[in-house]
Amino acid sequence: MLLPPGQILHKDLSSSFTNFENLMLDLRQNRFNGYIRINFWGYEGILILDVGKIIQAYSSEKENFLLGEQAVLRIMDKTTEKDGTIDVHALSNEMAMTLASVLGSTLYKSVDIMTGPDIRELFKTLEKVSLTGYVDLQFSNKKGLATVYFWDGIPVEAVIMSNTGRIVSGEVIYQKILEFSNLIKTSIKVFRNNKVEHIREENSFLLPYSKTPALEYWNRLMKLLHEEINSILKKEDFLLIWQASKSQIAGKYPCFDPISGSVEWGNDGFYVKGIVSLSEFWEGMIESLAISVEKIPARRRKKIKIGKILDRVNKEVSDISQDSLMENTYTIIRKIFRKVK
Repeated sequence: MLLPPGQILHKDLSSSFTNFENLMLDLRQNRFNGYIRINFWGYEGILILDVGKIIQAYSSEKENFLLGEQAVLRIMDKTTEKDGTIDVHALSNEMAMTLASVLGSTLYKSVDIMTGPDIRELFKTLEKVSLTGYVDLQFSNKKGLATVYFWDGIPVEAVIMSNTGRIVSGEVIYQKILEFSNLIKTSIKVFRNNKVEHIREENSFLLPYSKTPALEYWNRLMKLLHEEINSILKKEDFLLIWQASKSQIAGKYPCFDPISGSVEWGNDGFYVKGIVSLSEFWEGMIESLAISVEKIPARRRKKIKIGKILDRVNKEVSDISQDSLMENTYTIIRKIFRKVK
């Protein structure tokens, strides 16, 4: 698959000297559409953005191929390493969405030799079956390669690479490919994605440059729990109990590691360093808070009014969309206070 070159905004930025978080923040603020390509020896990562938000990612390293959220986390890890390069390619909104939709496609059809008329008929067939995917073409006698991108049966973009390595794309290239195939025998591979899924950034990650509804939810919940539980403690501070508890779970949830972790609590709530999986943060918060509650002396723990806390939390977070949460408040509170009768 040949990636469309689009408009190259940055080329061969050094990972040794590029602040990737600042780069991502700039792209978000400018509502960037396109992709970021990260290259190291033996490694390639692609982040696809739509209006500045991550919607898909692909990571390839030796025989290890990742797609989606796990690819994003791996790419972000790689950007902190030295001696890599970073390229930024702007695309149209339609093409960015198409590229995100075809990553993860699997082989649908393969033909060793085709001519121009056969290829035209094939493309008509792909339109009828509403193909979302791409077609790789290899011209005989080492005359070059091409990729045609389809979204719901419509050819959206065509990319061609000559035998000298020059890559061009655009509307006229689609017709050029058809004309070229009339003259030269061509091998074809069709790839199709039967299950198009895009990443919903705010439901997948915590980012240092983005205040997500999920993070705001936990900010409010944490402050409320601190207030409620401190009211039944004599000399101890619930936040200090929690700080100790989260160190206990750092092995399972690395984002809470007191030294290398990516999440910290401050006066204004949580702040994030780097990118964090929302599921890791979410599960770790529930586990660390549950451990903290269990550390409260039993006679004090009996004074906790779960119903009162639940009512307060529901009022406090009523303006936060439930779609952005992994679980509802009732489930979260029951898990945290599992030892409270």
